[in-house]
Amino acid sequence: MFRTSGRVLVEAGWREVYGQEARPSGADDDDTGGDQQLPRLEQDESVETKKAAYLYNVAQAYRQGGKCRDALFFYKRYLALKDADTAKPLSAEKREQTQRLITEQEDCVKK
Repeated sequence: MFRTSGRVLVEAGWREVYGQEARPSGADDDDTGGDQQLPRLEQDESVETKKAAYLYNVAQAYRQGGKCRDALFFYKRYLALKDADTAKPLSAEKREQTQRLITEQEDCVKK
């Protein structure tokens, strides 16, 4: 887990994205987690769908950073999670794209 102490510079309005009100400029902005809330889910969205989206994003970050083995792990994990998701299954196009990315990462790992 990433933790900080002191003030962290972020773009104004970031709390609004998570349904929170902005704090006054003089208020303490620590990250103890006492008032943290998870992002709200859409009406037809499950926790598993959110997890899958995060896994895909992590895989993309690793791929773009040149960490093939890590990207491969997260792409495969993403597919496994989406295979079990009956509420919002993966489209054929997205599955094909992800399979292509997995193949690229497998080739990269072999190098």
